[in-house]
Amino acid sequence: MRFYILDDDINVIRMVSNLIEDQDLGNVVGTNVNPLDALKDMESIKVDICLIDYLMPHIDGGKFIKTIKIDQPNINFIMISQVNDSKMISDAYLSGAEFFIHKPINAVEFKKVVQLIKHKIELQDTVNNIKSIINIDKIGAKREKSACEIMERIFSDLGIIGEKGINDIIYFCEELMKFDIVKEESFNYIIEHCGERSETVKQRMRRAIGKAQTHIAYLGIEDFNNEIFVKFAYSFFDFQSIRDEMEKIKKKKKSGGKVDLFKFINALILETKDRINY
Repeated sequence: MRFYILDDDINVIRMVSNLIEDQDLGNVVGTNVNPLDALKDMESIKVDICLIDYLMPHIDGGKFIKTIKIDQPNINFIMISQVNDSKMISDAYLSGAEFFIHKPINAVEFKKVVQLIKHKIELQDTVNNIKSIINIDKIGAKREKSACEIMERIFSDLGIIGEKGINDIIYFCEELMKFDIVKEESFNYIIEHCGERSETVKQRMRRAIGKAQTHIAYLGIEDFNNEIFVKFAYSFFDFQSIRDEMEKIKKKKKSGGKVDLFKFINALILETKDRINY
């Protein structure tokens, strides 16, 4: 990995450079304390990952990223800042940053973020190689667009079209679909760095999934052989949770089934990929 470090504090540049070297994460191919000079630098330097401070003189980190992304969309940006402001974090992601890390930088967190970006780059390189051989740019674009449509059709079957949490579910599924293997650690990490309180986001998704679970339980009570019930009941939800939900509906239990957030997300991704490849 080729790193470029942009921060108006030279001590931060030295610390991050040492961290990259100590963790054996790649090579620092350029550094700067001035974002205007860095813009000129990056016209001629090949960079995989740019570490950039948010608050800088002349031009802030968000505007810098947008400027670079016009001509070099493949550069991955990690925003770093000691300021903990939700609007600023949101702006950083909207500008095109892959991750946001707070100062002082934690070595373990930094390494995990770099590994996630490295995996994304390797995956994209593989996709690009395939495209160059068999020219499937149009097919790829069609499939990328269809993933959201497929998930919306699934939500319709689950009775939750219009629920607030489904936009979050679609977003995180699309992010996780970029990886070969969907891991719960990656899911949790992406949520924690989405620019909004992770528990707030999870709660929205759990509410939507909880309503889907109730909908499926009702279908099972009415007809245990219902096509939608058979298809989704035990692949998208936990067996015991569906049972508990049915018992609650029948008023034999006070509480319903628990929502397994990652099981639902993982099952939704698998089902979406199957339908794309069908």
